[in-house]
Amino acid sequence: MIRPMTQKSPDGVDLISPTGVLIAAANAIYGDPSETSAKGKQNAAKIIDGILSAAVAGGFKQRDILETLLSCNGRDERTLAMAQAACDAAGNHRIVNVITNAMRDER
Repeated sequence: MIRPMTQKSPDGVDLISPTGVLIAAANAIYGDPSETSAKGKQNAAKIIDGILSAAVAGGFKQRDILETLLSCNGRDERTLAMAQAACDAAGNHRIVNVITNAMRDER
């Protein structure tokens, strides 16, 4: 079962799941080109590469397939399920490190 990509915190703030981060990063690169700057696309590419590298390190074996699906900018069940499996393999700790490092590079 595919988990929701967002949820509300107890204080009503929208939180995005690791899968949501991966899908949002793909949308930044492959979605409407007028919605993302060149720098935003570079940052999104770093996040995707980092998450997928962490997923492979965690035992995920379908990186190439998932990269192709993400490049289609789809949110179909297969893409979401595979993105969720990759994020599960990567683990929340590694994903937090990927995002933190991407943000750190911006300073």
